[in-house]
Amino acid sequence: MKSQVSKLFAGLVALLCSAASLAASVTITASTLTPNVGDNFTMTVTGDVGNTFAATMALSFDATKVAYVTGATLSPWNVFTRNPAGGPFPNPGVFDVETPTATAANPGVYNVAVLTFQALAAGAANIVINDDGGNVSGWFDADTADYIPVTYTQASVTVTSNGPAIVVTDSVAPMNDLQVPFGQVTEGSTSATQTVTVTNGGNQNLELGVVASANPLAGPFTIVSDSCSGMTVTPASSCVVGLEFSPVAIGAVQDSFDIPSNDPVTASVTVQVSGTGQGLPAPDIAVTDSVAPTTDQLVPFGSVVVNQTATQTITVTNAGTANLTLGQVAMANPLVAPFNTLSDGCSNQVLAPSDSCTVQVQFQPTAVGGPFSDSLDIPSDDPDTATVTVSVTGTGAPVPVPNIVVTDSVSPAADLIVDFGDVSLPDAPTQTVTVTNGGTASLVIGTVAGANPLAAPFSITANTCSGQTLAPAATCTITVRFAPEAIQPYNEAFDIPSNDPDDAIVTITLAGSGMPAASLPDIVVTDSVSPAGDRVVDFGDVTAPNLATQTVTVTNAGSGSLVIGTVAAANPLAAPFSITADNCSGQTLAPAAACTITVRFAPDAIQAYNDNFDIPSNDPDQATVTITVGGRGIARSLSGGSATDPATLLVLGLAGLLAGRRRWLTSVD
Repeated sequence: MKSQVSKLFAGLVALLCSAASLAASVTITASTLTPNVGDNFTMTVTGDVGNTFAATMALSFDATKVAYVTGATLSPWNVFTRNPAGGPFPNPGVFDVETPTATAANPGVYNVAVLTFQALAAGAANIVINDDGGNVSGWFDADTADYIPVTYTQASVTVTSNGPAIVVTDSVAPMNDLQVPFGQVTEGSTSATQTVTVTNGGNQNLELGVVASANPLAGPFTIVSDSCSGMTVTPASSCVVGLEFSPVAIGAVQDSFDIPSNDPVTASVTVQVSGTGQGLPAPDIAVTDSVAPTTDQLVPFGSVVVNQTATQTITVTNAGTANLTLGQVAMANPLVAPFNTLSDGCSNQVLAPSDSCTVQVQFQPTAVGGPFSDSLDIPSDDPDTATVTVSVTGTGAPVPVPNIVVTDSVSPAADLIVDFGDVSLPDAPTQTVTVTNGGTASLVIGTVAGANPLAAPFSITANTCSGQTLAPAATCTITVRFAPEAIQPYNEAFDIPSNDPDDAIVTITLAGSGMPAASLPDIVVTDSVSPAGDRVVDFGDVTAPNLATQTVTVTNAGSGSLVIGTVAAANPLAAPFSITADNCSGQTLAPAAACTITVRFAPDAIQAYNDNFDIPSNDPDQATVTITVGGRGIARSLSGGSATDPATLLVLGLAGLLAGRRRWLTSVD
């Protein structure tokens, strides 16, 4: 405790001088040195102080003679309980004392604290206040940060009694708890004698009655000597009762007896006795093995490769309380092939309690099959289990070998043939060959297609197998491509070498035919305005409010069906353009077939207009064709022809401004 315990560190009435060369002292003064039983008395702690200080103190006393009642701090001191036990001062315990933090120096002699006790029984109280026994022997000077040695003067308080006072102790610590535990005693034997001592702690004769008269002991506890019954014990004198424990059964047992007297406070004292009977020493064999569960007396070796050896260990332990004598292991029931005893550290051994020995057992199958089974005996002088039988089992497994399994992505997968079928030029499809280790040992793969490489139009585009070692069940892949260059059939093969003892080389056959290019649609769009194939429909000058129409023709110039989507769906026309007839949307055109779209231009202002629309299809080269439309609105003349008089231009111009259509102005005549 340093901040507020940096000043609190070493004693109770911690009294230091300002330098380490000065010492402090503590004096404990009792209000009476001979309190009577039942009386309260005080202990005043006084110290000489050179300046401010902090201290940590330990309080102890004989709780059978006196009881702590309360404690009080005397001004100007502060007391802090470090480990509380029911009050500001522990009972007993350690507490801190410090000078007031606001006072820089308090030299002189001070009464620091007053502790109140009650006398319980006659005898020395042994009330002691001293250093707490920490690492530093002294108190802490809060001004100089020095530790200053402290001397203590204790007051010797002895409780007296006006009359007899019975005090009972025994020979088993703690002596004053009125408990006599005999511990464990072997069944049928007798313990060592324990004693109960009766002392007169008073100042008048103590008259004792007959010990165990009102509460006698029953077997297995016995009073074997008694110098107390009916005796008169003078002050400070004592007598002794001897006790023995002779269990006749295994288990814990307890009893009690009384010691009557003329003690005016305690007319009868009850003493508790206890003990545990344990069995006679005997050996106890315990057998475990190295295969879980270890206590089932079964040793399963599992699968062991033919002509290889597996070893397991059997452990014999003496779990008893007497020596265990072992006989010859596997003498009455020996192991036979494929099992045998590799080593034997147990036969004819004598194991002390908790000692152990081991037997190693081997399994070496010479043929595939099983399961094989056998057993062996472990004899001993265990009175309950004269022979322990341990069973052993195992199976002979074949020698691990790799096994190459090759499949491909063309059904049937396991025929070692990759048939690409008919492939249209210039397509180049791929197929996958998978190599799996279906064996029980590692499969080592050589260089794929090393001895028999592929030639065009076949090729290997990816290979995770060459030079690889595959664990059992692991796989790798080879990707093969077929890119025919002519309209004809092709055949080829490549090799997959490995350490498979049965199939050192697996040959994969490849086949495929080059075919003409597939029939494809080809969209061609023309219009009624020359040049017809420029995908631009120019309406030219159109007198407002007249209108004009043009035709867009879609033709399938390919060899496959042309499927047309919805015309102008993604990019519709806005006024003054519109589609008035659509024979193409959603149509499927056979080769050479055609359909038409009619587009109208109805200008409502004197200005130029432009827009466009889309024609979607399944043409693989151009999925969408965009047609641009354009035209100009012009005024009508007073004589019926076109004109550009100012009034007409104004009217038509205003009409154009009011039109909310998608357009843009490129020029105005």
